[in-house]
Amino acid sequence: MGVVARRRLGERLIREGGDALLTVKGRVEGAGITAGARAVHFVRPDVAWAGDLTEALKIAYPAQAWNLPFAPHIHGSAVAVAAAVHILGAIPNASMAETVFPAHPLMADLVKEPLAMDSSGYTTLTDRPGLGLKLDPGVLAKYRVDGQGEDSGR
Repeated sequence: MGVVARRRLGERLIREGGDALLTVKGRVEGAGITAGARAVHFVRPDVAWAGDLTEALKIAYPAQAWNLPFAPHIHGSAVAVAAAVHILGAIPNASMAETVFPAHPLMADLVKEPLAMDSSGYTTLTDRPGLGLKLDPGVLAKYRVDGQGEDSGR
């Protein structure tokens, strides 16, 4: 039995016998194995760290197949927040958005009309194209980092 299989078995034994609430977060690698082993209670990837919307859905679908709730961890920019909330609106096993909003300036100030949470913690998605965001050029300029690395000669 390989290291990953032993770890998943250990996670499953903890899940079945312990009082701890277990989650899996991160990237696609291992999410399906973990969900299939029923080793967790929630699947909670960070959409930005997963890579993009498609990769996050590759995590959400195995979770759905195993009847596990999908509750993304959100701590990135306003774009990452919107992406994660859109995924929650698109999948049947959506649970909640795990976030502190707004945790930092780029979570709300980066866009002209940030998503707003009501007093119950709900938000309404727009019907604008894409993620429905309009970036604020002034904020982009404020946080711009001029290249000083290998690619700065472009």
